[in-house]
Amino acid sequence: MITIKFNSILKRLNNNKEISELEFKENYKVKDILKMYKVIPGEVGIILLNSDLAAEEDDVRDGDVIEIFPIFGGG
Repeated sequence: MITIKFNSILKRLNNNKEISELEFKENYKVKDILKMYKVIPGEVGIILLNSDLAAEEDDVRDGDVIEIFPIFGGG
């Protein structure tokens, strides 16, 4: 099982729920998970994989937790 946590406005990608669980399948990468939830390129600012910074090309394993955060802005 993989846990995906959607932060802030990205909850809309998961029916306004913060957490989703997904059955694990071999050869998942972070980018595959983002595609499943129809994340728009450039919409995500930070991705954490088990509390460490991650890239879209990183492999996902059974039991992993992915957190996605939107682009932050301010002035």
